[in-house]
Amino acid sequence: MTTATPHLLKLPLDAQVHDTRWLDKACSSNLAVNRISGRMPPDIHGVTINPMKEFGGWGEIRQDDGAMWKACGLISVDGVLYLSVSRHLNPDYDPWIQQTWDATIIKSTDHGKTWSATPRLNQAMFPGRVFSTPFFLQYGKDGQGTRDRADQFVYAVSNDGTWNNGNWMTLGRVRRDRIARLDPPGLGICARLRWQGRRLLAAPFR
Repeated sequence: MTTATPHLLKLPLDAQVHDTRWLDKACSSNLAVNRISGRMPPDIHGVTINPMKEFGGWGEIRQDDGAMWKACGLISVDGVLYLSVSRHLNPDYDPWIQQTWDATIIKSTDHGKTWSATPRLNQAMFPGRVFSTPFFLQYGKDGQGTRDRADQFVYAVSNDGTWNNGNWMTLGRVRRDRIARLDPPGLGICARLRWQGRRLLAAPFR
């Protein structure tokens, strides 16, 4: 993901770092924020901006709900980073589908060094499974694109409660001038996407 600064931000999932040659501070976290700079390999350099320890160590499960924190989408809009996180459960039984619920968007105004408050359990911005894996749609560097009214809205898409695949996708959007509030009512559900054979159907934007 490209930001307003000339760097690439990388959000590793299950951030257990085995090869630390390109990171100055290895971390073992459920999620972490790294910065990658350079032009072409081997001139690539990485640094851990924030190991996000408040979201738990690698694979750390909370006894409250038997789940762990994981990151979903990351985007830069007008110099501010927005990251969606949610609760994830790895079942130890067939069909081995990783379940997700209770997503929240947090933000950073200093390029990932510090973030807004860690979500409390059972107090999610998007409770339940319907919008539990929000991934942002990025329109150009730092959200400077204009297609699909991206100069007015920030879009995110989520499935219905699993880490991969799922039964349908839900598309949501929030006005660019409201996303910094981190206010759930400000995000509108635009359309539910579903497969019919090989076709992906969706209601039109209004």
